[in-house]
Amino acid sequence: MIDLFVPILWVCINGNCEFMQSEQHYTRESECRQMVENQKTKIKKLARSAKSQVEVLEGTCVSISIQRGMI
Repeated sequence: MIDLFVPILWVCINGNCEFMQSEQHYTRESECRQMVENQKTKIKKLARSAKSQVEVLEGTCVSISIQRGMI
């Protein structure tokens, strides 16, 4: 079995909410968490430059276990 971590974000900007899941996965939770923080920073900057308001911006890493050879 392999443990993988998938970054997940939930963002609401100007009343529009979106769930985002990365297509990339990580074998270390610390790498995944860093990616979540990087994406949150990027979204805040994009919203600020567009003069939009971020109402909700949450992120986490979902852990999954899969059998070797499945990815």
